[in-house]
Amino acid sequence: MKALGLLNLGTIVLEHDDIDGAEEHIRRSLVIWGETENIQYRAMGRLFLGVTMRKRGAFAAATTHLTEALSLCRDGHPYGEAKTLIELGETARAQGNLAQASERFETAIALYREMGAVRDVIESVERLAAILKNQNEAETIREHYEMAVTLAQDAEFDVSVSIDEYWVVDDASDNDD
Repeated sequence: MKALGLLNLGTIVLEHDDIDGAEEHIRRSLVIWGETENIQYRAMGRLFLGVTMRKRGAFAAATTHLTEALSLCRDGHPYGEAKTLIELGETARAQGNLAQASERFETAIALYREMGAVRDVIESVERLAAILKNQNEAETIREHYEMAVTLAQDAEFDVSVSIDEYWVVDDASDNDD
């Protein structure tokens, strides 16, 4: 319980941009969890330590921690796996590797979709759309949003998706008959 409290404290102070405090609390939680068999908690600790390192600008360390979290999650923790893929995608995007970021987001979207995690699908599609928008991939963006909206409707999920701001559509091309 103490380790989870430290992790939660670390994530809270990270939200307030106290990177040093976040790292300290998260590392302390990992020391405690290192003594347990709870893979899911160890994965969460590595995930949030990776996010902390990315926010610090230490991309190699971020990738190392996130890759370890991904390895821990791949054995029966699909939600953690998808969340870690999102953070690996964000790390790739922060380094300008948009192709790798897109690939990570796409894989996470597929996992979230399999789990029926509607909100996570939508949030992940928005991350992917932000990258694809700059690459003028309007059709791919449209396909992803249509899938997300269909998933939301099938689950009777109340969501307001602002699709238009992400679509990169040349209005003139719609008039070609």
